[in-house]
Amino acid sequence: MTKNPKQMINATLKMSPEDWEAFKQTAAQMGLTRTQLLIQIANRKITMNPQEKMILGEY
Repeated sequence: MTKNPKQMINATLKMSPEDWEAFKQTAAQMGLTRTQLLIQIANRKITMNPQEKMILGEY
């Protein structure tokens, strides 16, 4: 899904270096860019089990 760059926003994420590496590895394992992975999660096209939510800090 390609969007017009004028319709996109820049966002900043704060996380530990370890979490950032895990996020990058997860995206790579899924064959997605980091942006694509965030979009998939935001649009609920990728769901997480309770253990994965704990890893992301959603207790």
